[in-house]
Amino acid sequence: MKKAKTKKKEIIKIGYKALYQHHYNTTLTSWSSPSAIEYKYNTWTKRPPKCGPLAIFKSKASAISFVEKHSIYTTRPQDLVFKCKYIPSTDTTLWTHHYKLLESKIPKDTLFANKVKLIK
Repeated sequence: MKKAKTKKKEIIKIGYKALYQHHYNTTLTSWSSPSAIEYKYNTWTKRPPKCGPLAIFKSKASAISFVEKHSIYTTRPQDLVFKCKYIPSTDTTLWTHHYKLLESKIPKDTLFANKVKLIK
């Protein structure tokens, strides 16, 4: 008799996602370009094929700091930081099929996820 495969239970944690909001609409995407990933509330966003993990932050303060350094379009960086649930990844670097981010360029307090859900 064959043993039934048991699915490993995913651990869900809480973090903060810094997102980019396009000035011409309300679409929220990751900061990575040209492979920007779209995010929506209460929907699990999975890492795309041929891409590394999704990046989130350990603290709201770290996510706000990231937005302050990278956004020239907002005077309210806290509006681009979202509380989220995430499924951790075992990967420890960020990459897409276009490029790999140098470890020294990954912001402090970055966490790596396979899935992210914005929860407000």
